[in-house]
Amino acid sequence: MLIDKELFDKFFKGDNKRNFINIDTSTFDEFNKLLATGDIKNNRHKTFAFSYYCLISYLWKYSKYSTQKISVQDIKKILLLSEGDKRIDYIIKKDGVLDLFGFTETTRDFPIATTFDESNMICVKTLKDLDSETSKAFLTQCDKRYTCKKPLPQYNRGDKTGLMFSKDDVIPVSVFELTRTILCPEIGFDGFYVYMYLKYRCKMVAYSDLKIFYAELEKQIGYKKRRIRELINALSDAGVIEVESEYKHECNRISRNNTYRITIPMNQGD
Repeated sequence: MLIDKELFDKFFKGDNKRNFINIDTSTFDEFNKLLATGDIKNNRHKTFAFSYYCLISYLWKYSKYSTQKISVQDIKKILLLSEGDKRIDYIIKKDGVLDLFGFTETTRDFPIATTFDESNMICVKTLKDLDSETSKAFLTQCDKRYTCKKPLPQYNRGDKTGLMFSKDDVIPVSVFELTRTILCPEIGFDGFYVYMYLKYRCKMVAYSDLKIFYAELEKQIGYKKRRIRELINALSDAGVIEVESEYKHECNRISRNNTYRITIPMNQGD
């Protein structure tokens, strides 16, 4: 199963294969609450918001804005949406849902360099860390309306250390996992969300194998069983999960309990 090579070459080619981001284990519950309160309109917008948040966290952590201008339209293309699709703009615009609920901050203080100290502690330098002339020279190359999103939980999670500096209560996502899913037309951001949910559940049981029924996935993800099956088959074809099915006879009917094995190590990026 092939990914969009043009998008990969433009935005991810040459990235260190050990690049990764951390996502808080509470993120699924937080996005489900936004759906329940009506702040996010439907389940597909929920999976988009989750995937968008993961993507911009990666773009920020590795200072991707320092080498090229990455527009809102570019991010939509990476997530395999039409550049003119405005149905999700209420989520990602300045003071939109993600800004309002503390996932992101719209800023012109772009990340320009990512470094690591001797203890492998990360440091993301932004324009404010440069002298005023250099910072001004950078901004003069950009439209006055050009901004980026700062992923706030990467720095602060309330009573917990920011995601860039902690391994507590996190799900790591490698650049391979990110690009192997969202850049594949058969998987996209819908399938990335399914993949991450399965990985999250595997982490919660502290094991690489997870037994779960389609009915439960349908309830937790919010998609119809047929769509979930399509996405899981695509993830399996892409080689990021393995699926084994068990058939049981219960009350004169046959039920299927699937076991999902995440093939990417849970400590990817450590």
